[in-house]
Amino acid sequence: MGVDSTGFNGQGLMILSGSSVSPLAGAAGRVLAVSPDNQTVILSDTVDVPNRINVCKGCSSPARSFSTILFPNATAAAFSPDNLKLYLVSSSPCPGGGGNGCILVYSQVDSLQYVSLSAPASDAAFIGNGTAGFIAEGGQTELLPTCGPSAAGSLSTVNVAAQSLRPLADGMSLLSLNPPNLQTVTASITGSAAPNSIGCPAPRGFLNITSTLGPQMNLGLGSFVTKQFFVSPDGSRAYILAQNGTGAYFPFITAVDVLSGTSSQISLAGNAIPLSAGVSRAGDLLLVGANDNSVHVIDTQSGLDLQQVPLSFPNASLCIGPGNPATQVAIASLTISSAQQSGTNTIFAYNLQNGATPQMGQTVVTTGMSDSGNNGTFTILAVNAATSSSGTITVSNPAGVTASGQTGAGTVPLSCNADLLVAVP
Repeated sequence: MGVDSTGFNGQGLMILSGSSVSPLAGAAGRVLAVSPDNQTVILSDTVDVPNRINVCKGCSSPARSFSTILFPNATAAAFSPDNLKLYLVSSSPCPGGGGNGCILVYSQVDSLQYVSLSAPASDAAFIGNGTAGFIAEGGQTELLPTCGPSAAGSLSTVNVAAQSLRPLADGMSLLSLNPPNLQTVTASITGSAAPNSIGCPAPRGFLNITSTLGPQMNLGLGSFVTKQFFVSPDGSRAYILAQNGTGAYFPFITAVDVLSGTSSQISLAGNAIPLSAGVSRAGDLLLVGANDNSVHVIDTQSGLDLQQVPLSFPNASLCIGPGNPATQVAIASLTISSAQQSGTNTIFAYNLQNGATPQMGQTVVTTGMSDSGNNGTFTILAVNAATSSSGTITVSNPAGVTASGQTGAGTVPLSCNADLLVAVP
């Protein structure tokens, strides 16, 4: 687990193993990739200036080492299956200028190389057999062979738009997500060896890589912002958690049958909103952290919400203050001046009295409103902040009543929802 910035002083990367925790001070940034052998961890620090990549080698052992590479705005990375090569992508030009996006090719044995792109890049993925990596670049996909010179001339364009890429279990295919569409890309490798030829893809060797596109699947969700996109271990299903254009989380998980090209929606018990999810190693259970302070256990075959596990472990002490009776710790206090009913939602006009601006996915507790339907505990679906201290919040509340001249109060309690969930392999 990482921290955003070296501004946290002695804090840095935290490595958890069983019940033990060990720190790596100064290694800041979001974890972008972990090598398949679990030895090398790549972090992207986009907060400190200049931006940098932090590399933790031997990270699973106490003898780990730490190094830094100056590289701006890295947002995604992928390791080759043999652990030897890594493609990092950025929406910024390469160091020294050139291009509108960049690939940093990091190798365990060779020197660093930079490949300029014509458009910003958003994701990278290797096919399972390791011959090539694919880059999501400005609405198109580029293929970069693992073996050979890493230069712009080695890139070949695959005619599929992509924002996110995920490898499939057959070793030759991947999924391309470009909301609202999903499509498979399958690589084929051909070529006949000549005497003394190098077994690498062209232009270095005799092999040729071509890509075949599967049918385009429209997920029927309209435009959306992807929050999570992952594939079951056997590659048969893909799962998507998303937000709409206003930043509100979709109240369901989209499940895609990769073979049939069909999709379905999985809703949670109690109309809870999914915030984070992971799939079990066997692929039979989907574990979903939701805004009701619970982890939901979903049967992937039936889509049924089998169990809701409340998070009652010691983190409750962070959300509940001392005293008798216990009080909820607030991160914001609001005054509510009006309410506007809109379908099954209520829009409250607020002024911030203290604390932080409300955020989507948080909970707000309203009291003192003249109409009882406007009082209660609600999930914030959208925020429109007119200034740093005022604006409107949209909540899920079908019983709301349109009213002006209100003198209600709103409290945004500290959230203890599972908004980061990882299923351990």
